[in-house]
Amino acid sequence: MIDTPLAAGIRPLLERGRPEDLRQLLERAPDVLKPLLTSGRVVPPALVEAVLADDGPWVGMLAGNDGAMGADPALRARLAASGHPLVAAQVFHMSCWQLPELRAMMAAADPTDIRWCKERGPARDLLKVAGSSAHEHRRVVLRAALVCPFSDVVGHALVEHLLTGLTRAERLRGMESLVVHGDPAALVRLLGIAEVRAALQGDAELGRAAAQGPAGLGELRAAVRAAEGPEGLIDELYESPGSVRHTLPLRGTLNWSAVLAAHQDRSFEPGVLEALVTRTDCPDDALAVLCVGRPHFVELLDGLSRPLPLAVLDKPRTTRPAAPAPIPDPGAKPATSAKSAGTAKQLLTLVVRRGLGRTVSGAELLAARPAAAVLEVMGAVSTAGEEERDAMTDFRDRLGALVAGKLGDQPAAWRVVRRRLGRFQGSVAELLDDAAARAAKGEGADSSWPEAAGRPGFSELLSPKGARAAFLTLLDAAGPEIQWSLLPHLDDRTLYELLVLGTWRPEWLERALAAPGHTEQVLLARRRDLPAGAVTALAALDDPAVNAGLVYQRELGWEERLALLLGVPFGPGRTERLPMDAEVLAELSGGITRRDKKVWLAPWIASGDPEMLESCLHGVSISSQHLQWRFALGIWERQGPDGLMEKLPDWFVDKVRTAVAALLKTSDRDDALRQLRELAKEAGSVKQLARRMRQWNTDRDLGWLLAEGFVWDWDALLAEHLANPLPDYRLRELAELDDCPWMLRDKVGRMTRSEQKAHQKLLDGQPAAKVLAKVALSDSVSGASWAELAVGQGLITRAELLGSAKPARFVLEAAPAAGAGPAAEEEPLATLVREHLDGNPEAWVLAVRMMPDFVGSVPELLETAALASLAVS
Repeated sequence: MIDTPLAAGIRPLLERGRPEDLRQLLERAPDVLKPLLTSGRVVPPALVEAVLADDGPWVGMLAGNDGAMGADPALRARLAASGHPLVAAQVFHMSCWQLPELRAMMAAADPTDIRWCKERGPARDLLKVAGSSAHEHRRVVLRAALVCPFSDVVGHALVEHLLTGLTRAERLRGMESLVVHGDPAALVRLLGIAEVRAALQGDAELGRAAAQGPAGLGELRAAVRAAEGPEGLIDELYESPGSVRHTLPLRGTLNWSAVLAAHQDRSFEPGVLEALVTRTDCPDDALAVLCVGRPHFVELLDGLSRPLPLAVLDKPRTTRPAAPAPIPDPGAKPATSAKSAGTAKQLLTLVVRRGLGRTVSGAELLAARPAAAVLEVMGAVSTAGEEERDAMTDFRDRLGALVAGKLGDQPAAWRVVRRRLGRFQGSVAELLDDAAARAAKGEGADSSWPEAAGRPGFSELLSPKGARAAFLTLLDAAGPEIQWSLLPHLDDRTLYELLVLGTWRPEWLERALAAPGHTEQVLLARRRDLPAGAVTALAALDDPAVNAGLVYQRELGWEERLALLLGVPFGPGRTERLPMDAEVLAELSGGITRRDKKVWLAPWIASGDPEMLESCLHGVSISSQHLQWRFALGIWERQGPDGLMEKLPDWFVDKVRTAVAALLKTSDRDDALRQLRELAKEAGSVKQLARRMRQWNTDRDLGWLLAEGFVWDWDALLAEHLANPLPDYRLRELAELDDCPWMLRDKVGRMTRSEQKAHQKLLDGQPAAKVLAKVALSDSVSGASWAELAVGQGLITRAELLGSAKPARFVLEAAPAAGAGPAAEEEPLATLVREHLDGNPEAWVLAVRMMPDFVGSVPELLETAALASLAVS
């Protein structure tokens, strides 16, 4: 559900208004408020109070706002507390209402309000609902009616639900409602029905006694309190498991010790466990006891939104005494199955994804088990927040210190680790201690590398899994000196994983350039994140095998990429063209058909190499005009212009074909080639890259755009985004790249050039009021407001933004909710509303109607409205 721009702008004002003023605004400007009440994502509490005080059709409109009802539990709670019949009429159709909220609404109903019991009122509608109704939500609504003040409805709910299952607490509560609300005779009649007595079991006598007088009613109330108390809960969890998902939320604070003790004595059913675990007050230590070892418990934990503790990795505890077990050997072959090992990894992934830096620290992870799962998960974790990044840095620093101290540059110790990693059941620290001790006794001295494998092919980008991924995390944590000393001992696959997939170390480049042979140089060139200096240094080697990897580098300039593809040498003193690397040519010419493989062919369209082009044309559909321009240029550069038109495929777009044909007709072939270069270069510009990124239905794979060889200039790409924002999914992809600018990562919306200059002035320390007064803000619909982000960066204060920025509508659209700042701080907007609008309904009307077109600041808007109201009155 999306707010209208006007609704987004007036909401911050309404949040700070008085209900009595807003009630008058409902009368004077209903057209302005109706969209917010009926379809707004968030309805200000003050407006809710105004609607309830109005006590008219507005209540039903608000209650019928599906989006707000589903998203705001506090709004449902407030409407439930009103007991309003117009709210009750809507809840029949909204499954977002839970049993506790429905019961609160039923209990608050006013039996003297005739709107409840009129012909089509909610009380009459409840009498038409059967306990066996196919509509589950209606059955829940009827269940909630056990506490309402309408005895006929309570009696109907008792009879209908007794036959389909109520908890004992609900049965007792229903009988109490009948007596309390003045119809003990109705209870007596119910108890005269054999099926009802059978369903109530021994509690029928309690009901009969309650109907006879105060003493019996007291006993019934005592029974209700007991059934709704801690002991009654345990009985309910065992006796009514099918009702627990509805009734458990009726309970306030649970006695978790009693719950866990009962579960350890006799396990609850899966549905009960799910209801317990999904409560927000379920303690961390209870998760392991209630979940681990139960069917589908990993999926259950995955459905929780809370951070998870390491305790969920523990096995379930038991209260029953067990025979003493021998002290386990952490290095022993596990008795668990591969499925159990996979479960441990799944659990650890959940723990790290949800709790890294919050419920689990780097130090704790180094002590967690098993080591392979910890290392594999931490090697793949994505750290988005500051807490996560700090915890990850702590983990890597501690792991690096452990690796240096325990393994150092000793190949034997590293071999032992690699050999035992997959089956070791202890922690990372225990693994390294174990390996160091074994190596000291001579183990691992042989030269063979465990589970050795060959280097992946050129068009393979393999991500290690299992023990390989875990070992890479260890190797990646070592210092560059240790890493380089181990290279001669590693198998080809591990060497590839370290130098191509591991964390880039600047020290590698100098060592690779000085290394004999070219293995290390070729592997470094296959990375995708080489800094510009490394690309230049490796290109100067004029090694075709190295160049084959460099053509995919993002930091490569347009001219340099074209030169590499055409075989132009970079080193001094060489003029002849370099051939394509034979192995790479053979692999890429081998008939690539899968889309994830075709991406490797994209840059070679500009090579002009006949054999390579034949493979490209068979394997890649080049609908991209950028690639078509580069295709034509590559042929002209490498094979000359003769016969070029015949070599262009018939699926080239007319624009490219016509332009190439025109160039071929010019007498100055050198100038024609220069023009073709410019056309191809423009097609690969940042402007064209941004245009392609905005196309929703094509080229959704960022990897393909990277492989095409567009010019990658972050500053220029950011400027394109600020002028015409890129789609959200593209921004998410770009944020995965390490050097993505913060404005793209934080999804800053449209910024005019004057706004960009204003932001830079704020960064330079110029006075905020002076800067903001000279710039007009853009709307924040296209992304995050740069001005709000500037507040978060400490460049300006909230008061400065509110007092000086303009226009008022865009300032208010981006304003945070009322009460979002420090409690002790007087909120500037609340002060302005109180000063200019409180008690002045005409000023409120003028403010909300003037806002869409008002060009001044928020204070100016409210001051103008207040002054204009004087003239109107």
